[in-house]
Amino acid sequence: ARNDISDHIGQPFFISKRTNDGLLHAIALVESKLYQCNGVEQAIVRPFTDEEGLSYMIAYVVPSRKDLKVSQVRKELSENLTSFMIPEFIVKMPQIPLNVNGKPDMERMPVVMKEGQAYERIG
Repeated sequence: ARNDISDHIGQPFFISKRTNDGLLHAIALVESKLYQCNGVEQAIVRPFTDEEGLSYMIAYVVPSRKDLKVSQVRKELSENLTSFMIPEFIVKMPQIPLNVNGKPDMERMPVVMKEGQAYERIG
């Protein structure tokens, strides 16, 4: 049986430390949908957990045009993903910072925290 992202469209994903495989599939699915959004040149999605143990995702996008609106990206994502798969925060970036190995440098990416809550990187 095939086991690629397209097999999971419309299926719920539960993001937790215990389900790394589901987490990776969820992130890959959301990133692939972001790349399909009009005006998105690059996209990276990362999971976080607040101090209450609730998971949330932050999407970092590099626009291909200056007039890209986060509301439009969110609208396009909502046409292809269930609501809990849409990143809670979408951050426009001029570019994705890279480490010495040429991979995204997550330490240099901004973290959006929910008010009054701590976070923990889970990815």
